[in-house]
Amino acid sequence: MESTLLKACQSKDSEALSYFYQTFGPMLYGICLRYCGEEASAQDAFHDFFLYIIERLHLYKGKGSFQSWLYRCCVNFLINYLKQKIRWETTPLEENTEIEMEDESWSLVPLETLYEWVKALPDGFRTVFNLRAIEGYDYAAIAQMLGISESSVRSQYHRARKQLQKQLKKFLHKHHATI
Repeated sequence: MESTLLKACQSKDSEALSYFYQTFGPMLYGICLRYCGEEASAQDAFHDFFLYIIERLHLYKGKGSFQSWLYRCCVNFLINYLKQKIRWETTPLEENTEIEMEDESWSLVPLETLYEWVKALPDGFRTVFNLRAIEGYDYAAIAQMLGISESSVRSQYHRARKQLQKQLKKFLHKHHATI
């Protein structure tokens, strides 16, 4: 069925495109929102990606999960999309400034709240945080993807984590009595 759907989408069959949109749209929009942070930007990126991927469905060779391939394509598209829009902060990071994120306190924060905190990060911080903490890329790979220095990636990631930890401290202070 997957190959039939892809061929129909490549032929611009409106029913197939609608089914593709309904089936994969929510996942793809979620990725766009996580990387872009705000609804309007995410909608623009999602629209652009949808048009982009429809023209490139022929590149899927049937190896591995189509959904995984689509996910990777979306992340790669967003990296390039955001590279053009983000002014990267290049302030160097002092050595030995690791921030501990493995604190058990994070498990007390509702997932939706964490998601909102990540969405609220500045563009560069959010992009690097997503690539490092969620996608699992190393600093060198992120630097290469974004066309910035590895020290800039480390700096962006450190500052993102620092902001998230501030949010955690506020949350714990506010909810201390109820936790």
